[in-house]
Amino acid sequence: MFKRLFQRKSCFFCKGKTQHMKRYLTLEKETVLVCEKCLEYAERRAFLKA
Repeated sequence: MFKRLFQRKSCFFCKGKTQHMKRYLTLEKETVLVCEKCLEYAERRAFLKA
């Protein structure tokens, strides 16, 4: 039961799983998690930091 709560989340773009994730908002105001490798890509696509 608690195993699902503490699982690592996956990156919105590359679907990689890591502990160092940043929250971003899409244009539809939906919160997504982005890994360190995809941060630059998310900022170029005009995602907003949440």
